[in-house]
Amino acid sequence: MKKLFLLAIATAFGTFGYAQKPYTNSKFKQLSGGHKLIAILPADVKITYKAQPRYFDYEANRDKETELAYKVQSALYTFLLEREMKNVISFQDLEKTNILLKRAGMIDSLSSFTKEEVAKALGVDAVVSENYEVEHFNARTDRTKPAPMERPSGLTDPATITGAATLTVTLNNNTSGDLLWRFYVNERDYDVFSTMDMIERLAKKPVKNFPYSK
Repeated sequence: MKKLFLLAIATAFGTFGYAQKPYTNSKFKQLSGGHKLIAILPADVKITYKAQPRYFDYEANRDKETELAYKVQSALYTFLLEREMKNVISFQDLEKTNILLKRAGMIDSLSSFTKEEVAKALGVDAVVSENYEVEHFNARTDRTKPAPMERPSGLTDPATITGAATLTVTLNNNTSGDLLWRFYVNERDYDVFSTMDMIERLAKKPVKNFPYSK
């Protein structure tokens, strides 16, 4: 019985991943009291391989990291919008966020600027940043995510991608850059059809714990 219980726990962690307890600034209510508009930034993405492909293309890998930076940003934005009625704040349109970042010369070097500098350039009260790291256990080609009714069964078409992934989401104040909130989640052994499956699975978890509420 004990072995079965431990196996169930291990299976649960392997299936659903691990979510660290969120950090919330002790002065969150005081610092966020006047917040009305929040921007979600493109993610900082790193893609690695447990066994690097024989014909590994560094430039193509960088291009894929850039592509995923916007996919993580978009996924988080979409899920947060779905919860917007429950929140007391709104989110800046992604297209506007990225255009303003580009005009400010920040879009390709966000890590070179402080959070308050980024928030000032965007004209928002706080910024959400994401760090997404993924290690592929195989080198299979990723696919465009199909509609649920178009997706083949796992018995006839095995998952495209296996590996491990982590997502860290942070929220920083606009005036001081203070860290207001942080959420970390990882999938230590995933098996998915596409990259977006993994991103969406991880992105839903911090959204459920986002600190603003009525």
